[in-house]
Amino acid sequence: MSLRRWFAAAVCAAVLFLVHTSALRAASIWMEGEDAPRKSVEQHGWYNSVKLDVLSGLESLKICTGYRAYGQTFDDMPPHQSVFHEASPIYEVLEGWHEEIDGCRAFDDLPKQAQGYVRRMEELVRVPVGVVSVGPAREQSLPVT
Repeated sequence: MSLRRWFAAAVCAAVLFLVHTSALRAASIWMEGEDAPRKSVEQHGWYNSVKLDVLSGLESLKICTGYRAYGQTFDDMPPHQSVFHEASPIYEVLEGWHEEIDGCRAFDDLPKQAQGYVRRMEELVRVPVGVVSVGPAREQSLPVT
């Protein structure tokens, strides 16, 4: 997969998403530089960047899976900045979870919705996730099995 396609998918799947509760609110996600995901995959065979603890308590998660602009649908980011500014996101909605996950110590301990979110991210980005975070402590970084 080309770096441009991977980066566009990563942006669609991991960064440009909105979440719904009773009112619209955005979750904070830290985005790495363009080369970091590619280098992580080249060196380790997986990418670890899923921070699940900030998503607990949300009714649903919206993942941007493409864009519409000028009557066209784009799977990747539109090819030109002027098209991107006119683009509307295409969302896939996933069910959220209300359980607190900071006490989880294994991937299988996570709510099924959280596990499904990680698996869907892997499908969209086409890169396996190696570790998910359920809090700031070292023991709150869980290997994905």
